[in-house]
Amino acid sequence: MTTAKRPLTIAVLGASGRVGRVVTAEALSRGHRVTAVARDLATLPDLEGVAKVSADVLDASALRRP
Repeated sequence: MTTAKRPLTIAVLGASGRVGRVVTAEALSRGHRVTAVARDLATLPDLEGVAKVSADVLDASALRRP
């Protein structure tokens, strides 16, 4: 496992799911900035340094940057 030379900002859709949790943790461990996206924020893992966003991936307007 290596750390990022230049940290990326990564949005993980479905971050509360089985694969999303692993991807979120791995990205954090590599030094990236992570935004975890899920329909229900209460289902997201409690990881330090993760920005949490509630959004439905089927709603394109909810995924646009503000």
